[in-house]
Amino acid sequence: MSAEAPIYAARPLCPSTTSTRGREAPDIKPATVKLTAKLGLSIMLIALLPLLAFGGLALRQARESITRQVHDGLRINAERARKQVEILVAMYEERVRLVASRTQLRLSLKDHIEEPDAQHVERMSGILSDAMASIPDFESISIAGTNGMIVASTDSGRIGANIGAGLKVRGGYSAN
Repeated sequence: MSAEAPIYAARPLCPSTTSTRGREAPDIKPATVKLTAKLGLSIMLIALLPLLAFGGLALRQARESITRQVHDGLRINAERARKQVEILVAMYEERVRLVASRTQLRLSLKDHIEEPDAQHVERMSGILSDAMASIPDFESISIAGTNGMIVASTDSGRIGANIGAGLKVRGGYSAN
């Protein structure tokens, strides 16, 4: 007995020449690959285009919503600030009314209008200084005549200065 090496039959690896159960496998041609790639690309585009459109619309809606929320927030803050300023102005107007309602100040101003005298100015400035001590928010308090000339002030350098005859006067005394 001789030992012979077994013989193996080699089959080609290329599927185009391989037979299966007596049939030959179909050849895959380059045209078929191109068609498959085109079909896959078409399906991907058909799927991606609506996604991109929806994403763009969602982005636009989100941007508009955020802009609207920011504007609403700014409007609310501006309204709140406006109300705070109105309250502050009303508070300062009340303080000014309290200063103006001091009887001795009004009498001294009336006397000064009827007969200008340094003693009246000094008395009014003293009353204004006392009022100024109770209102630390004011830099100075001045009283002007209807002609716009300051007749008394907590800032002595302002006495005699003209602040303008066109100022709105809320009330006061005249010599007439």
